[in-house]
Amino acid sequence: MENFLMSVSMFFYRVQDKVSMTMSFFVMAACIIGIVLVLFFASTKLRKINAVLAIVLSTALSCILMIPLMTAFNSFVNKKVVNEVTDSQLAEIEARKAQIKLLAANQELKEKEKEILDNKINMQKQSIEISGLEDSLRVLQNTQLNMQSFKEILELGLLEANLKQTNLYRKQLSGISTGMGLKADQYYDEGLVILTHDIDAKFGVDLKKIKITVSKDFPNILWIKDIQPKFLGASKNKHVKEVAEIRRVDIKNNIKTYNILNGQSEVKKANQYADLCEQEYQTRLSQGLETNFMNDAILKLAENFIKLILSPLKKEIRFDSGLDGDTMSLEDYIETELKEIQAKRLELEDSNKTFDAETQTKEKELENLKSKIGN
Repeated sequence: MENFLMSVSMFFYRVQDKVSMTMSFFVMAACIIGIVLVLFFASTKLRKINAVLAIVLSTALSCILMIPLMTAFNSFVNKKVVNEVTDSQLAEIEARKAQIKLLAANQELKEKEKEILDNKINMQKQSIEISGLEDSLRVLQNTQLNMQSFKEILELGLLEANLKQTNLYRKQLSGISTGMGLKADQYYDEGLVILTHDIDAKFGVDLKKIKITVSKDFPNILWIKDIQPKFLGASKNKHVKEVAEIRRVDIKNNIKTYNILNGQSEVKKANQYADLCEQEYQTRLSQGLETNFMNDAILKLAENFIKLILSPLKKEIRFDSGLDGDTMSLEDYIETELKEIQAKRLELEDSNKTFDAETQTKEKELENLKSKIGN
């Protein structure tokens, strides 16, 4: 728009100069013709009447006509010189404009080349990141597929140990009765059972109960808690009834005397009590109450195993049973990580496609720009 207005202005300026120069030319021509006519008239007509008057009059009129002649001549010359200077200046201005345009085009060319290079560098960086994400995806998917195997390993047992225990059970089975005073002041019956156990016990942990917390400040750290040692069962579980008897306890002068009752009913009752003791033992065993002393060893093995199965994630594994914060199961953590990585990979792939399209467009613009600069 600015160039258009300048061109229009220069057009009218040149037209004005042409008109002014033409008018000056006509004025000069008219003055010259006038001088010639005055001299001709003075030398032919007026000289015959009075020669002196002819000379004086022709000189005076010629001088008068010289004034507009010189004025028109000066104006014509000035316009001519100004036009030549103006043309030279305009040519220089146009040359400078062309040079500025060339510099601007070269600058734009460099900027386009830099933008294309930046896009390609970003695409390469994101391609490397995508490759890393794909490696992480494969690791997580393999870990997810192996979760069932890990469960089976933990269920089969991290530790198998032979346990040999001897337990004594003693319980009052009847109320205290008053004696006749000769043998005892008071008496009651109690059961006494001694059981020995020979057990090949298996221990592990429940993988579903293990919780993971990702540190918000340090996302490369995984905090593990709720590792609960668990008695899984026994490949051998034998017990021997060493003692099973009903004893009469006589109290005389606060001194207790024990006598074994060997009657059929007492023997049966003793065996029943022994069976009850064995049932209670098996219940406590299944609940892990009889094997608490193994928990530290099982916990250490479980921690090492968890580090092993999570090692492909390339995270720092820490254990803290009292850790607060949002937690999730190991399976949920792996599923969440998979979704996040897949979303991140898709985002990077879309970004690369955008960069690629922009690069192609800029390369076309670059070729057009090079063509214009060449022309």
